[in-house]
Amino acid sequence: MNILENALEDFSLYKGEIYQLQATFYNNMAACCKKELNTKLEIDYTSKVINLKEYLSDKNLILKAYLRRGLAYE
Repeated sequence: MNILENALEDFSLYKGEIYQLQATFYNNMAACCKKELNTKLEIDYTSKVINLKEYLSDKNLILKAYLRRGLAYE
């Protein structure tokens, strides 16, 4: 994760692409937490994706995050 944060500082022109990678990373981590039955971390990771939604062009990532978070709350 530090690599993406450093890339954001060094390559600010590619902010959208870097946030897209971060969101994909968080979504994958949320899926892993679901398999481990750790709903608190799953909610945390999906919330991080939702917080990045203004920078994301892929609406499927946002939809997946909302769906995963809703199921984790359930």
